[in-house]
Amino acid sequence: MIARYARPEMRRIWSEEGRLARWFEVELAALDAWADLGVVPAADVAAIRAGASPPTPERVAEIEQTTDHDLAAFVDAVAEQVGAEGRWFHYGLTSSDVVDTALALQIRDAGALIVQGIDAALASVVRLAEEHRLTICIGRSHGIHAEPTTFGWKLAGWAFELDRGARPCPPGVRRVPCRPVLRNSRDIRCDRPRGRTHRLRAARARA
Repeated sequence: MIARYARPEMRRIWSEEGRLARWFEVELAALDAWADLGVVPAADVAAIRAGASPPTPERVAEIEQTTDHDLAAFVDAVAEQVGAEGRWFHYGLTSSDVVDTALALQIRDAGALIVQGIDAALASVVRLAEEHRLTICIGRSHGIHAEPTTFGWKLAGWAFELDRGARPCPPGVRRVPCRPVLRNSRDIRCDRPRGRTHRLRAARARA
């Protein structure tokens, strides 16, 4: 993303800090799901929530020089903030579980920001169309002057185009986080009843 062409809110979503914050969000959601299933002690999850926060990009980069793996460095940077409870951080997950789901959250948040901007633009165009409904201007046809029209009429056409183009956006944004859900749940804790695996998958989907 070229910073000078991006809004500050969009830059924050796609920044390194924004990426690590969403990795952290996904990890905590997975811990909550494990606690609901009785696999991870709820007290340990509470301790992690109370004592840990998203690490800085600088700290992750420092640890990555040793691990040679960005997600492993992130996990270590979080685990070092807490005590023995840190052993549960990233429990039962692969890197893709975290990275793909966090990417979906970034897409969701960026999409919501775009939808918000479209809604604001549509409201402005509708307001101006009302304001200029009687403002006479030259019509255009094949690049030359045509019959007179009103500027409000032109703006109304733009408003309809904005509305039509924006309709698919909110449903699409809402569906994005539902795609990447724990893909390797069949491989973890296989000694547990099958129903628990399905409950974990459902809990992860809700998260």
